[in-house]
Amino acid sequence: MAVFEFNTWVVNNLISGVKNGKFSKEWAAVQLANYYIKGKITEADIERFEAETYVPEPEPADDVIPEFDDAEV
Repeated sequence: MAVFEFNTWVVNNLISGVKNGKFSKEWAAVQLANYYIKGKITEADIERFEAETYVPEPEPADDVIPEFDDAEV
């Protein structure tokens, strides 16, 4: 019989919840911190969560038209 790995289960569910939009990454990070403080998960678990939920910042478009105030027109 397989041993239940609580840390893997928690991290997998938090990753899934963030990816499907059920809760925010910030909320999940607070939950991870609570489990980490209690010794239920490891730093490696947190690193895996960060890696699997990473969303890069969008690159600014090169062809953006600057906004003008009415006074400048």
